[in-house]
Amino acid sequence: MVNEKQMSKASSSYQKDINRLKKKILFYEEVLERRNKQIQILKQECHQWKETCEILADPNIIKSITKSLKQFAEGKGIKLSELAKVQGR
Repeated sequence: MVNEKQMSKASSSYQKDINRLKKKILFYEEVLERRNKQIQILKQECHQWKETCEILADPNIIKSITKSLKQFAEGKGIKLSELAKVQGR
């Protein structure tokens, strides 16, 4: 039969395994939480880039930028105030 000393040793070893697994679970939960935060940040950045692309795709913006670039090429300088007016800022 199994004596108490062997039972105690097995129980202690089992408890150590459980504690080790709990620590691993906590570690991976923290890693998962950090990854989820990174994903949220990337989603926000993606949304911001999408908005920027939509603004830049506006025909009025394209005309204004083209006009400003032509003026710059002609040495007249870029009129940022005109560009800001078109963007509504």
